[in-house]
Amino acid sequence: MKLIETIFTPLMISESNDNDSKKPLKVRGIFQQAEVINKNNRIYPRDLLEREVNKLQERIKSRAFFAGMDHPSSGVASIKETAAIITDLFMDGNDLKGEAEIVDTSVGKDLKALLLAGAQIGISSRGTGEIEYNFLDGKKVGIVKDFTLEGFDFVVNPSLSRASVHALIEATMKNKEELMEKDKKIDQMTNENKLLKDKIKELEEKLKKAIVEAELQKIVKEEPFGRILAERLADCKDIEELKEKIKKEKEFINKVIQEASLPSGLGKQRISNNLSIKDDDRLKREVEIARRLID
Repeated sequence: MKLIETIFTPLMISESNDNDSKKPLKVRGIFQQAEVINKNNRIYPRDLLEREVNKLQERIKSRAFFAGMDHPSSGVASIKETAAIITDLFMDGNDLKGEAEIVDTSVGKDLKALLLAGAQIGISSRGTGEIEYNFLDGKKVGIVKDFTLEGFDFVVNPSLSRASVHALIEATMKNKEELMEKDKKIDQMTNENKLLKDKIKELEEKLKKAIVEAELQKIVKEEPFGRILAERLADCKDIEELKEKIKKEKEFINKVIQEASLPSGLGKQRISNNLSIKDDDRLKREVEIARRLID
């Protein structure tokens, strides 16, 4: 006889294609259970399910074990109703666990939309077998015998009507389009923000240079030989560097003044080595500038 069992346990999305359209959507969960009385008052012995899982391993490895969306109307699975490929199936205690890769068929896309929307999707086993009835704790229970597992199907919660399922799919696709549009705007704003930061940095550099140039022009105008000093300070990048170099110039100028105060010949010789001054008139002008700058 035909045996169909449905389990509504949470299916976990193990891989998503949100950021990569070529990456498949995969789900994992409990596909069937052994040694428990299910909603149909049946018990599947563990060794029976384990035997079927072992028999299906070759088909799973060759990607030839499929899952549909809803049970096939004819009772036999068909390619056009395929929504996923079963990629793993194993026993974990009394739980038969599995993994399925959602494919891009028409029904597969509908299933993907529902899963991404967080819809309650159940996994239902399909197979044939015989049932032997016994009484457990005064309750009639069917013990499954000689079972053959034919496949699995994804099914929606019976409380959801077909109309509400389609509405949920449409809403999900609309939300996905809105999210993609928002992502596009965020990328655009990020690029614009980077350009703005670069422009601000450029303007800051120009402002720093303009302040330095203004200070140098002030020196040129106020000092008779300020142009000489301005040329030595022209490579300053900002006002702080300018102040630091002016400080060093003052230290050097102080040295010039001190050496100029030494007996004739001695100071002149030392200054000549530093400034390449070869005559007394040039020396006097340098000393005069030096005194003005440090006052």
